[in-house]
Amino acid sequence: MLVATQAMRERRPESDLRAFREAHRLLVAFAVGAIPATLLLCVMHVDFFEGDFGPAGTLVMACAGGMPIVCVVASVLARRLWAAGKPLVHVLAVMCWPPFLAIIVLCLSMLAVAMEFTFLLGKS
Repeated sequence: MLVATQAMRERRPESDLRAFREAHRLLVAFAVGAIPATLLLCVMHVDFFEGDFGPAGTLVMACAGGMPIVCVVASVLARRLWAAGKPLVHVLAVMCWPPFLAIIVLCLSMLAVAMEFTFLLGKS
C-alpha cells in the first residue's frame, strides 16, 4: 500500500499537490472556525430544541453545530479519493460542495429566523 501511494504521488504534478494541500488547509480552517458553534450546541444539549427561536432557530443551531462534522467527513472522503488516484477536479468537488451546501442551508435558516421576528416591526 505504501509503495502504491508513493508511486501515485510521483505521477501527480506539483500544481495538483499544492492545490490539494491548500484546499485541505482551507477546509480544516473552516472546520476549526465552526468549533465554537459545536461546543455551544453541546453545552445547550437538548435545550436548543425548546428555545425561543422555534424550528428555524433549531435548524440554525443544528447547521452551525454540525459544520465541523461535515468538514471532517468531506476531508476523509477527499483524502481517500486522492489516495485512490482520482482527478483533482473530483477531489476538490468532494471537498467543497458539502460545506458550501451546508452554508447555504445555514443562511436560509438564518433568514427564516429573521422572518419569524418581522412581526415585531409591525407593532412598533
